[in-house]
Amino acid sequence: MSKDLLTTVEVSELLSISPSTVKRYANKGVFDYVRIGNSGHRRYLKESIENYIIDQNKHATQTLDNNKKQSTKSIGKLIANPHPSHYLMHKYWGRKAHNIVQQYIKFYSQEGGKVLDPFMGSGVTVIESI
Repeated sequence: MSKDLLTTVEVSELLSISPSTVKRYANKGVFDYVRIGNSGHRRYLKESIENYIIDQNKHATQTLDNNKKQSTKSIGKLIANPHPSHYLMHKYWGRKAHNIVQQYIKFYSQEGGKVLDPFMGSGVTVIESI
């Protein structure tokens, strides 16, 4: 049974989100979890995490497909996702949502093309363009 359960840290590394975001998602019912032992630590059901990943991939694929179908003047309604842990190393108040920046780059540029980020704030554009 323990092979089917993941710790908060394992889930956060798997999904590239912070441990606090994992707990927040669990509290909202996004992930199924159980409490173990006297300490009451959370363990997340591996199947629940796998289903979440599959759903996210389907949603991302559908969003990109829908965006490509639209005119070049608009890429549709985009919803910001929580930042992965590598964006949380420092505070930057003007940080843009990584997934939205990524979708803009994919939609408005060509593979291997150049992306200009004249302000170089928190580095989201640079990382997503790579």
